[in-house]
Amino acid sequence: MGRVYLPLQELRAFGLSEEDLRAHRVDERWRSFMRFQIAWARQLYAEAWPGIALLPSRARWAIAAAADLYRGILEVIEREESQGRCGSMSGNPWPRGGKPTRKGRPALQ
Repeated sequence: MGRVYLPLQELRAFGLSEEDLRAHRVDERWRSFMRFQIAWARQLYAEAWPGIALLPSRARWAIAAAADLYRGILEVIEREESQGRCGSMSGNPWPRGGKPTRKGRPALQ
């Protein structure tokens, strides 16, 4: 299988093992784990967003665009998982035809 880029302690806390990953088991344990990871990532992104305004102006747009892209990836993961296609990542993480948006987050100064 190679490397596992998921926190093993958290996998175990949800009753999952590396064998479950190798076997591509998608059950309620996996879904709960993914909901937890997505919520945690969203919290981190929300906490980090105000800090983007503190960056030099020439860097803000690029970092804000990356932040939107990563938020979009979370949405795609969540949508794919909810449709039983966990791991396929076939969706476009950019909303509205490939352009980043702030989705209600404060404008950068």
